[in-house]
Amino acid sequence: MASGYTSAVTNGSFSIRFYWVSSYNAATNKSTVTVTPQVRNTGNYGGDLRACGYNLSNAGIYLNGALNYAFDGTWGTSNNLVCSANVDTWTNFPPYAGSIGTMSITHNANGVATATVRFLGTVVPLNATSYRKGIDTGNQTITITENAASSIASASSSVTTQGSYSLTMSRKNTSNYHIATFKYNNQTTLYTSGRFDTSLNLSVPRSWFADYPSAASLPVTVSVQTYNSGGTAVGAALTHSLTVAADADMKPVVSAGWAALAVCNTGAVSGMTGYVKGYSRAQAAFDLTKIDMSGAVGASVASCSVSCQGETVSSAPYLTPVLASEAVAVTCTVTDSRGRTASETFSLAVMDYAAPSMTGQAVFRCDASGAADEDGTCLSVRATAVYSSLNGSNICTLTAAYKSAGGAYGAETSLSSGTASVLGPVSADASYTVRITATDALGNSAVYYAVVPTRKWAMKFRPNGRGAAFGKAAETDDLFEITGDWDVKIGGDLTVLGSIIGGGGGISFDDVYPVGSIYMSVNSTDPGTLFGGTWERIRDRFLLAAGDSFAAGGTGGEASHKLVESEMPGHSHAMSSVGTLRAISTTTSGATNYIERGSGVYYTATLNNFSTGSKGGNASHNNMPPYLAVYIWKRTA
Repeated sequence: MASGYTSAVTNGSFSIRFYWVSSYNAATNKSTVTVTPQVRNTGNYGGDLRACGYNLSNAGIYLNGALNYAFDGTWGTSNNLVCSANVDTWTNFPPYAGSIGTMSITHNANGVATATVRFLGTVVPLNATSYRKGIDTGNQTITITENAASSIASASSSVTTQGSYSLTMSRKNTSNYHIATFKYNNQTTLYTSGRFDTSLNLSVPRSWFADYPSAASLPVTVSVQTYNSGGTAVGAALTHSLTVAADADMKPVVSAGWAALAVCNTGAVSGMTGYVKGYSRAQAAFDLTKIDMSGAVGASVASCSVSCQGETVSSAPYLTPVLASEAVAVTCTVTDSRGRTASETFSLAVMDYAAPSMTGQAVFRCDASGAADEDGTCLSVRATAVYSSLNGSNICTLTAAYKSAGGAYGAETSLSSGTASVLGPVSADASYTVRITATDALGNSAVYYAVVPTRKWAMKFRPNGRGAAFGKAAETDDLFEITGDWDVKIGGDLTVLGSIIGGGGGISFDDVYPVGSIYMSVNSTDPGTLFGGTWERIRDRFLLAAGDSFAAGGTGGEASHKLVESEMPGHSHAMSSVGTLRAISTTTSGATNYIERGSGVYYTATLNNFSTGSKGGNASHNNMPPYLAVYIWKRTA
């Protein structure tokens, strides 16, 4: 039930308005409205007041634009409105005969219904008819809101599973209720609520993700429909967007033994147990039966991976890179179809390894018992092997072999680490090179060389007379030798007619100028004619040391350069006029751009077409440091 008044319209002493009352039928969503015109008299007139159509066309009462009750043209006793002429009091103006009736109006989706009423007539005081007044109220609108659809007052825009979603509705009618529907992508229904009045609080279940194994979040449309007490939908459903994210615990859960690491030793360490630095890898194995996916709700295992030393491997055989330190962390990870992960990190103890080496090397001439003897015909050899034991998996063998000058090494002789061994017999008048080799089980080795000279002679000739030596025996035909532990001092010039022999071979120009070398000279002779080889001449270029900023072989630079605007320093220019300056006498003051001359005389100045002076020759500048031009070649073959 609702009621109210329209606005009053006044002419002279008389005012007209409508009183209305409505009743609502929820089943039909319609209201029945009854209207009663009212009059107010501010004049002091006695007797009745009449409303008629005097001097008017189509006078009467209009409902929703249609003539509902027609007035007579005079203030007689039929088809007129009549009431007592109460002073300054709103009084009902019922029909003199018959009734105005009612109208039925339908409410829209928001529960709003409207109707219009109109009074068109002349109000006549029967005791003073000359004071009659015509009044037209025009269409007065009656608005009735009986059962409007609710609006969304507040709603969660995002929520994680197992978190709380809340929705608050603002309803226009306390008898209304609501039902909310949640749809994935506005298509597939995830959940439909029960009836609620104004508030809905929902703990979002993980099960919404069961059919979406790859989604970490769901776009959800929430649709809310208002219903009246009779169960009839009121208005259109309201919607809002909601993002539902899978909570952080919706992921794989691993149990003991789901991932295991095994030693992978191949090649040089094949057959060894334990991890060896620089050689071993770890190999991961995964037991999927020990990965619990129930909490991941619909997701499946997408991949397993192993990460070590900055590298990640996501496919079988899940091998780490070669282990490079003594303490290595290896992380095994399972990833589900939503990209969620579970991991376990293993710490590996890796045995340190270094290639073998030797200490305490000693090689000298000796007698058969091993005692040092410069004239001895045996060699004493000793070295101590240093190697990584790898928990007993590694062994190291020491061997020695020797050769005379120009000869080949003989068979290897086993040595005991740290103990001298006697090799021989050898000639006292021949020098020997002794090679000691330490080799471990991984195949790595260290080699030591020692030269044992002949016995000492002040001067010794070859038996065939074709060679001589100072400080040692002469060992080579056609050669003059000096013992290696003697220095040579020459007081005069030394002339060499042949090659200079060093390190067992001649020093050639290929050793001095290998391919890629640079040769510079102030002479223009091609070095190919001097030293051989193929040379390419470099022209009009400086040489620049390669480094972090300039790579070897790179080229660049320019001999001259013209500045662009961004390279110029900040500066200013003097201005010069290329226009005119005019002064015009006038007595007009108060205008803009005028300069007072004095005594009430003003001048206006015109200054046009100014520019800065032009300087410079627009030429490139020299870009080179002080230089000496030389010939440069690069050897290419």
